[in-house]
Amino acid sequence: MGTSQSYAEAKTVLQPYLAIDQAVTWIREHFREKITVSQLAAHVHLSERQLHRRFVETFGFSPQAFILKVRLQAACELLQHGDHRISEVAREAGFPDQSAFGLRFRQHMGLTPLAYQAQFRLVRNR
Repeated sequence: MGTSQSYAEAKTVLQPYLAIDQAVTWIREHFREKITVSQLAAHVHLSERQLHRRFVETFGFSPQAFILKVRLQAACELLQHGDHRISEVAREAGFPDQSAFGLRFRQHMGLTPLAYQAQFRLVRNR
């Protein structure tokens, strides 16, 4: 009796985090596509408000910011390895165009994608 009661309580406590885990997994699998918060919320069976609140509670930032961070991380990996064109990196990382990519990259990384790529080119060519 006590075991099933403990499991039920634990399941209730963990349920909000399971939805966040599903959301994170889905974002990582689909970041190259256009993702809306309403689409993500529907996928994990939460309202947009609940999803936003749980992301902020868990990570300290919104679902949109998480998606951006995943895309920037993918872009950094592409820029570090290989000689991809910036437009290709933008597309592969899920940005709508090279201009939006450059702006967001510069805001978060402190330098342009081309300058970031050049740093790794120098290291590889040593």
